[in-house]
Amino acid sequence: MAGYLLVASTALSLAVCLHAAVADQAGNVCRFNVSNPTSCRLPPPAVNVAYLGDSTMFKLYEHSNHVDKPPCTKTPYRLCHLAAYLGLTQVNESKWVKPSGPPYSIGPNCHNRLCKPGCSQCSTCHPVKLQCSNSSRGMEFLPVEFAEDIELQTVEDTTKSMTTQQHVGRYLAQHRKDMCVVNTGLHDAQLDDQERNFARNVFVYLELIKPGCDRIVWITGTAVRGDRGDVQNNDDILRQNRKVMEILAPAPGVSVVDVFEPSLTWEHADNVHLAPSWYQLLGANLIHNKI
Repeated sequence: MAGYLLVASTALSLAVCLHAAVADQAGNVCRFNVSNPTSCRLPPPAVNVAYLGDSTMFKLYEHSNHVDKPPCTKTPYRLCHLAAYLGLTQVNESKWVKPSGPPYSIGPNCHNRLCKPGCSQCSTCHPVKLQCSNSSRGMEFLPVEFAEDIELQTVEDTTKSMTTQQHVGRYLAQHRKDMCVVNTGLHDAQLDDQERNFARNVFVYLELIKPGCDRIVWITGTAVRGDRGDVQNNDDILRQNRKVMEILAPAPGVSVVDVFEPSLTWEHADNVHLAPSWYQLLGANLIHNKI
């Protein structure tokens, strides 16, 4: 896996230098306010948008209202079919290389969990494309539930060293988007050593997809309910949010929407997902121009 280690090492050096130089700047961070939700609206034009993440981002994708009424066709793909969606061929199980572990420092976490080639550990995360009659207009969801993982391994990658994030970055470079709305973190919390690795991995991830995104919008992690036995907790989420924001705030072409504080008091549907009204409010107010 030398390929992704080299990318991570290079980006870490860049991130450290960037952080040291400008950590005190507010940069492009907007604090989402439910009393004035339009204050974090993202600037137009954005008529071709990709959402990348886990089930929380899928819910945001579903509730985004920037698609109006042109003739558009929704094409959902099945679970474990991200490779096909990207126009690639997933290696079969005998050739799929599991991450080393336990402990697991990159995804997927195969300890007492189902790990299958090309399969997201997010049970509701499947690719979806909404394509309109005007080919430049559309919206899609790409299931990328870790900041760094090797779930997706393809026959086209002869080195077997590419991460899912690198594969998705190449796809976006070939299918450029006006805007990419991104989040990860809930699944990363199940991995080891994320206190040290997560912010660095996010920086690497966004650098990989940047060539295919005119603008990247990072949505910070939302608060969890705090159910007993679940690995996610709000102290860790807040700490990781702050680390990521310090690195991303000055990054060109990146906006950050910080949603943690209002999510603390919002109704939850379960430990990690907020009530549908949250995704409706956020989705309705992030992007105000219509496709």
